[in-house]
Amino acid sequence: MKIITLTLLYKRIITLIYLFALLFSSTCVYGYFSHKNKHPSLILKDTTTNIEYANRLSLSIIKIQDATTTGICCDGKAKAVASGGKPGYTYQWSASANNQTTATANLLTNRTHSVTVTDTDGNQATQSIVIKCLNTCDIKTTNKVTNVSCTGDAKGSIDLTVENGTPPFTFAWSNGSPDEDLKNVIAGTYSVTITDATNCTTTSSATITEPNEAVAVSIAKRTHISCNGLGQITIEGSGGTPPYSYSIDNGANYQTSETFLDLAQGNYTIKIRDANCCTSIVCTAILFNCTDAVTDINNTFINTPVSGNVLTNDEDLEGDTQTVTTTTVTTSEGVIVDIEPNTGIYTYTPPTGFTGEDTFEYTICDNGNPVACDTATVYIEVLPIRDPKNEAPIANPDTAFTEINTPVNSNVLVNDFDPDGDPITVTTTTVTTTEGVSVAIDSNTGAYSYIPPTGFTGDDTFEYTICDNGNPSLCDTTIVIITVIKNQSNSTFANDDAYFTECENILGNVLDNDFDPEGDTQTINIIPVDDVDNGILTLNTNGSFTYTPNSGYTGTDSFIYTVCDNSSPITACDQATVYITISTTTPPNTTNCNVTNESIECNGTNNETIANIWNADNIAELESCVSDTCNTDFTGQITSNYDFNNLVSSCGLGGNIEVIYTITDKNGDTTTLTATLTLYDSTPPDLTSCTIPDLTLACSTTNIEEIASQWNDDNITKLETCATDNCNVNTTASVTSDYDFDNITDRVLVVEYNITDDCNNTTTLQAKITFENNSVIANDTSLCALDEIESQIFDLFDLLEGDYSTGGIWEVTSGNTSVIDDHFFDPLSIELLDKDTSEEIVFSYTENNLACPIYLETTIEVHNRCAVFSCGEDTIKISKVITPNGDSYNEYFAVNGVENCGYVVDVKIINRWGAIIYKSSDYQNDWNGTAHQSSLGSANQVPSGTYYCIVTINNSGLKPFSSPLYIGTK
Repeated sequence: MKIITLTLLYKRIITLIYLFALLFSSTCVYGYFSHKNKHPSLILKDTTTNIEYANRLSLSIIKIQDATTTGICCDGKAKAVASGGKPGYTYQWSASANNQTTATANLLTNRTHSVTVTDTDGNQATQSIVIKCLNTCDIKTTNKVTNVSCTGDAKGSIDLTVENGTPPFTFAWSNGSPDEDLKNVIAGTYSVTITDATNCTTTSSATITEPNEAVAVSIAKRTHISCNGLGQITIEGSGGTPPYSYSIDNGANYQTSETFLDLAQGNYTIKIRDANCCTSIVCTAILFNCTDAVTDINNTFINTPVSGNVLTNDEDLEGDTQTVTTTTVTTSEGVIVDIEPNTGIYTYTPPTGFTGEDTFEYTICDNGNPVACDTATVYIEVLPIRDPKNEAPIANPDTAFTEINTPVNSNVLVNDFDPDGDPITVTTTTVTTTEGVSVAIDSNTGAYSYIPPTGFTGDDTFEYTICDNGNPSLCDTTIVIITVIKNQSNSTFANDDAYFTECENILGNVLDNDFDPEGDTQTINIIPVDDVDNGILTLNTNGSFTYTPNSGYTGTDSFIYTVCDNSSPITACDQATVYITISTTTPPNTTNCNVTNESIECNGTNNETIANIWNADNIAELESCVSDTCNTDFTGQITSNYDFNNLVSSCGLGGNIEVIYTITDKNGDTTTLTATLTLYDSTPPDLTSCTIPDLTLACSTTNIEEIASQWNDDNITKLETCATDNCNVNTTASVTSDYDFDNITDRVLVVEYNITDDCNNTTTLQAKITFENNSVIANDTSLCALDEIESQIFDLFDLLEGDYSTGGIWEVTSGNTSVIDDHFFDPLSIELLDKDTSEEIVFSYTENNLACPIYLETTIEVHNRCAVFSCGEDTIKISKVITPNGDSYNEYFAVNGVENCGYVVDVKIINRWGAIIYKSSDYQNDWNGTAHQSSLGSANQVPSGTYYCIVTINNSGLKPFSSPLYIGTK
């Protein structure tokens, strides 16, 4: 297709575009141009022939530079060049060029960009350009590699050199390092990217190598220690870079020999070093193995076989299994003994008639590496039948264990005994061991301390002697073997024990001669390895045990126990045998008998009966409770030296009787038991038959103190004769009193009597004298609350008669009211619900400042039952108190009872000095204490106090009334 664009220019701008579409067999390109001008013209452009016409607008683009990697591919630059048309061009770059409007476009990215130019006439032309991204970097690098000498080490390095480029540079290694050089890295291939200041980058890599196999060392041969001597180690090197050298002291010293000699037990670290000083280590140990055969003991009676075990107390601290290799041995007395190799059990039959000590040796070996062996001696004591005079004590051999340079404390007496039960003591209190150690032994307890020679290991021994206190004194000597071992990680030791009993229970402790060199706590397994055969055993974790032989059994018995320490994390354990010998003679046993000292209350003449019954009960108790350890059923005799005449009196008929009971079994063995009966008196005198009266005396009584004193004496005499005592009917009680006439309190004298028997038991009794003042009496009265006169304030002193003062104290004893101004009572303070009710108020009057104090009680009944009287003296009620204080109660002086009689009342009020302070010839109950010139007071009121009133009822025929009048104006 061919396109022809026609542009027609007229004076009036008319643009006609004719598009001719012609079909051709060749390929065509589309294009256009536009033009406007004052002078019309036609511009044609044939794109096939490229024929140009005048005034054509043309556009070309000059590439100034492509984008570069240093500019992150966004630093390209191009310039648009326009010609033709009408100058005065404008430019519009595409959005890819950030819509720039200058001829030159900057910061172009690597892509296609276009620009449109417009001339002054509005003609436009468009062209495009392609911007590429070019790599302009010329950075060069070189690497200097330091390889790893010792396989696995991180000591390789790469020294990087950078040439060209623009500093500063940044580095990004494949292992994350930002440094220029790599240091202290393991073998391997490393790459790095280098970027300069213009963002130019390059990549480089290098490889660090190491030997194919690391240097190593292995154990070729070890020689361990068997009890004695020293060990050795031979090693072998490989890998790395030969030749090798070796060190056993952490590199302090090296040797070329592969064998290390004279090594003690312990752990070793051996280091190999190759030609590049590369090292490797191997850990190994020189083992120590040893086994200890420990001295054994056993006891039996003449002609009596006995079994034992040689392995129970033997030690193998490595825990190896011990086996007896000398399975048949001959004793020093010619007895052939067979020993079971795995269990260590043997049976020994003494020669006929032989008594004394017999011995044999045995050897054990363990299954350790290397095999260790040891030899020990078995000591057997053959005891005679009991000599009724005295038997020699038995000193059994002792053993102890400790570690090198470690003292040990032990005791030589714990497995020794005396068949007669006599006390035994050590007579060799200072001994010297075979290694020259001086040992002091406590003669009574057998305790000793042993300090081994410095650096010594092995067996050290000493002998000691014990003696009893019989007649004659007999002795025995034996050996103590102390084994000093090298320091162990943990160990504990159990040693054989021996106990002797005469048909009695044995209370012992297997730990008494056991040891733990590290000081750990030893604990016993309560289940024995081998239990007793002829009794009952109770074994406790703290080592204590109880052994009860079977009834009637005599002879030997034994058990094997296990002891372990509390070391952590690995405990150490050991075993030992306890040998028990039971004799044939034991006196009767009274352990279960409840015959003890007893105290019984005295009962006078019946004391002897009490004592007789007590003694008979004791004998009956002994007959039922006594037992014979070897023969449970007791068939002997019980006697006592009881005699009531042996009573030692302490007080009254009481006292003490000591009685000795003798218990004899069928074999003539005896036991004595002492009990004391105490008849005591803890009961005070009985006053059931005693009665002493209280006394009341009038204060006016003559000889009143003499009467009171005689009353006290009479009481004492009566108590001395009437008191009885349960422990001594013939003894008169001692009577004392605290009588003191000056101790009168509140008109009462209380006297306390103490009645004491001769055992100092006391009963207390009290009596009293009451003193009455009868010089004054109190009267009761009744007041009507509805009566105008009776309901007025009442003076309580009006209730008293006799010789009294007004200085006493009035108090309400019963009733809901109070005393006014020390001695007045207001009846209206009592609330009565109706006319038929009443209330009784009890008042007390006390005068304590008198020689004979006064205390009186009186009752006032307040009621509403007012009587109506005719005009007469009894009907006239005159105020005794007025209180003109405005409360409407007792406000006015009143003369009542004459209202209906037509009488005229004349009143005169007189003060204490005799002056008339008020008078009226026709009184109308209207005076309220008003003052005038003859009185003192304030606010027109007379002072509070007592006044006198004279009331005359004119023409009544009645005498004038006069009485005190109390006026309270406060």
